[in-house]
Amino acid sequence: MKKSVSIVILTACLFGAAALYARPAAALGQKENQLENLQVMQGWVDFLANFIDVIEDPTNAIGLAQNSLKDLYVENGESERVVQVLNETLKIVEDQGGRNAIRFTLAELHKQLGQPKEASDQLLKIIEENAKGRHARPSSGSGEATKSLFE
Repeated sequence: MKKSVSIVILTACLFGAAALYARPAAALGQKENQLENLQVMQGWVDFLANFIDVIEDPTNAIGLAQNSLKDLYVENGESERVVQVLNETLKIVEDQGGRNAIRFTLAELHKQLGQPKEASDQLLKIIEENAKGRHARPSSGSGEATKSLFE
């Protein structure tokens, strides 16, 4: 379904719900309450429109998915397992923005796990990959080209 059609459908549903929700308030003569209800519904419309933008853009979708994965694993005490999962994910993700998001998350996880070298390696790989061009991927992804800057 196209984005504009999705937004129109979501907007119609939310405004319909707002009308039903606001009806008792209007019947009681509470105009402020009715306006407040409509503002809340408009907030939901804005949220859903932004969410559609996120899920339809590969970089945003990858960022959201990998962050949700991290949260699920960390909440279950499996930080080391999510590091493995995200490293495997890097093998198939070609979108540079998505790769950046995954590497930033990996750096954060390594830092939390008390692994500063692995954390800095991820950050160096971000620099290396992005220095080669927005859509270019390094042949090894080792971060070797930038390591000498910090040694």
